[in-house]
Amino acid sequence: MYAGYFVAAGANGSIATYNVQQSTVSQYALNAVAAGGGLYVVVGQSGIYYSGSAITWQNAYGQDQGLYLNGVSYGNSKFVCVSSAVQEYGKYNSYVLSSANGSQWSKLPVIVTTPSPVNLYAVTFAAGQFVAVGAAGTVLTSSDGNSWTAQSSGVGNDLYGVGYGAGQFIAVGTGGTIVTSPNGVNWTVRNSGVANNLFAVSYGNEFFVAVGAGGLILSCDTTVLVPPIITTQPQDQAVYIGQNATYNVTATGTQPLYYQWCFNRTNIAGANANSYTVTSVQSTNAGNYTVVITNVTGAVTSTPALLTIYSGGILSLNGTNSYVSIPSSSDLQNTTEITVEAWVYPKPPHSNINGNYGFFIAKSDGQNATSQRSYEMNWGQVGNGEGIISSMFFNDGTWSEVWASLPETEFQGIEWLPKRGHLAET
Repeated sequence: MYAGYFVAAGANGSIATYNVQQSTVSQYALNAVAAGGGLYVVVGQSGIYYSGSAITWQNAYGQDQGLYLNGVSYGNSKFVCVSSAVQEYGKYNSYVLSSANGSQWSKLPVIVTTPSPVNLYAVTFAAGQFVAVGAAGTVLTSSDGNSWTAQSSGVGNDLYGVGYGAGQFIAVGTGGTIVTSPNGVNWTVRNSGVANNLFAVSYGNEFFVAVGAGGLILSCDTTVLVPPIITTQPQDQAVYIGQNATYNVTATGTQPLYYQWCFNRTNIAGANANSYTVTSVQSTNAGNYTVVITNVTGAVTSTPALLTIYSGGILSLNGTNSYVSIPSSSDLQNTTEITVEAWVYPKPPHSNINGNYGFFIAKSDGQNATSQRSYEMNWGQVGNGEGIISSMFFNDGTWSEVWASLPETEFQGIEWLPKRGHLAET
């Protein structure tokens, strides 16, 4: 709508001015309309038409010029329109035309390709620049409509429409493609949730509206858009070689949220959920893991979570007569209170099946030792009534953390037994 009139253009050269009249200026399709500077401009297969009244139209650039014009916009006191590529002297040129008065136009080739053409389908002006879109994800930007810079849209699909609102450029295209950008330079791929081709997009009354094949209409309410906010950051992990390490993140914001996990700043293929597991880790997996979370408003990156990998592995003992002997050291020859801790995973058969306790940590200096400390941690199977301390009874087939503190003054023959214990099964 401009100067109180709605104007639409379409097939067979038709121009409709709401509640006034319908005009036919050509037998060929008209593809786009723009208004500004006291003028209306319509472009299409048959050229360019302009009017100051939206009733009487004049032809400014005819079909004989050999251009199929797809889109037009007004900004910086000029009209700019874009075209499909035309073949000239063995190569394809994509053109942009500009005019300050609607009647006189300059033509500038902006893309020269060979042997494949690159069609430009739409253009808009906002935030001080023109943004044009086209085939194979093409995006061009220009501050004056004359000098154009190619940008990466991040997609290879054709882009048919482009608009601006709520601080974002938005482009739509084949297969339900939607990409957005705050500046026309950096683009983010969005999930439309549809596979229909999308042909045009516009903004008004705090809504984006896109239209597409099969009569599809998509809308997005920008008043309730909330950027992604991470509420729980992924945490550092430390595991042994061969174990798994899982990272989790929680976030809020306008749905849907999209996740991309990264290892040392490089995207991990297929890691697109709110959790990521490194399976059977190896030394090469050590490093920093982050996740980038995006939605329609933008993106946020988590703090790095470090993966530390222990190369020592896990001791696997037979439970009867195998053990690992640690050489004597000053750290083991304590004369004060000592706390011993271990993670254990008991498997049957047990060494206590003949009435003997199973030792999983023990230190001894012989039956007559008096100057040094001797101690042990024992286990008994749940339900058979064995074991030194009841808290040491635990089930088979599960990892359990056990610890015991040995008081300095306790002495019972050849062994110092744990007098305080704790068990936590997982």
